[in-house]
Amino acid sequence: MSFNINYLGVSVAKVNMSVNKDVLLIKAKSTDITNFLSDSIDNTYKITFNDSFLPLTYEKNIIQAKYKEKSITAYNYDNASYKDLNANTIYEYQIKPNSRDIFSALIHLRRLNLKKDHTMNLEVNRNLWQVKSTFMKIEKVNTILGKKDCLLVKLDFKKTNINNNSKSDILTNNLVNENNSLYFWFTDDDQRIPIKAKYEMSPFSVIWLLTNYTN
Repeated sequence: MSFNINYLGVSVAKVNMSVNKDVLLIKAKSTDITNFLSDSIDNTYKITFNDSFLPLTYEKNIIQAKYKEKSITAYNYDNASYKDLNANTIYEYQIKPNSRDIFSALIHLRRLNLKKDHTMNLEVNRNLWQVKSTFMKIEKVNTILGKKDCLLVKLDFKKTNINNNSKSDILTNNLVNENNSLYFWFTDDDQRIPIKAKYEMSPFSVIWLLTNYTN
């Protein structure tokens, strides 16, 4: 799957997401037109997962104008180990059972009955969150695949534990906030393709639009 991230109607970044067996790979890069909300990005995320899309390892290589990070997090049911590969330091901490990162949570969400409400545990930047998905309505959307009936789902976030107050990558951190909701449009079929996403923020929302999909 490939997405354009649009702000004020302008494509500010492109995201490519692929699943190969038990590996989820995401690459995000700013466009030449502008940077992503005042900070250029060239980020790579690699997640290995089990049969339920629960992450086993989460590698991040973050190259932003104002922030750099190279790390790997290992998950083991109710605990995690974060290793900063640049500083060669390790931080261990407790997590909620069945915690997911934001990307594996999205893939897992596609497998659920989206017409029902669901709650998931998230781990973002070593902080723990609870995300609730709420079905809003079925809406017809013009897509690259033609006009599709889509399930509109709202995601709301609540922080449950703070382990880290330091900066992180703007792509994932900006998607998880107690004050803002995240909306997804999934095709109303067996594939549940994420056609569109909208992140409400002030003064203008950020829109993700699917530009390419290969099954």
